[in-house]
Amino acid sequence: MKNKYLKVALLSLTISIITMPISYGKIGDCPAIDQDGVLYRSHDDYIEAIKINQVFDYKEKDKAESLELATDITSVYSQNKIYHGKLIWHTQLFTERYFDGYNPFVEADAQWNISCVKEVTDNSVLVSDNMEREFYVDKQTGKLLKAIKDGKQIANPMDKAKAGYNLVSNWFIIGLVLLLISGIFAVAVLRKKS
Repeated sequence: MKNKYLKVALLSLTISIITMPISYGKIGDCPAIDQDGVLYRSHDDYIEAIKINQVFDYKEKDKAESLELATDITSVYSQNKIYHGKLIWHTQLFTERYFDGYNPFVEADAQWNISCVKEVTDNSVLVSDNMEREFYVDKQTGKLLKAIKDGKQIANPMDKAKAGYNLVSNWFIIGLVLLLISGIFAVAVLRKKS
């Protein structure tokens, strides 16, 4: 009797290990752009502008961190420098977490849809994402001016944010169902042998 349960447990464990993520990777932030004393940087799904007060070399990390603790200054690490300053504006550009749907067999952060500052012009900041969209953001206010995909203007992704559809929880449910089916199958096989 104990032997049957051990076989079922080992089979379930084997199936669980086989279906674990097998590809790992990391995505770094795009370099920030410093123009006229303002740092434009993107991260995840947003862009922000920071009025620069001081710039430290990365070797001066301790000095920069002590300054940050003593004041209400924002710190940004970019291109081996630490920028200190005040946040001017912060704009969320989109809500899509993954650029091509979620794949449970690939590390999650290698699938994230990341925004990247590409260019700063006289009036706007050009930002792109992994879904090949371009966002033009007003340099002074942070307001999204327009979004473009394949050369055509599209609706603001924030206006049509997806409601209530979470692909990660769907994959979790599918995994549980597959685990249940494998357990039922293993029990049936063991019963047939005895």
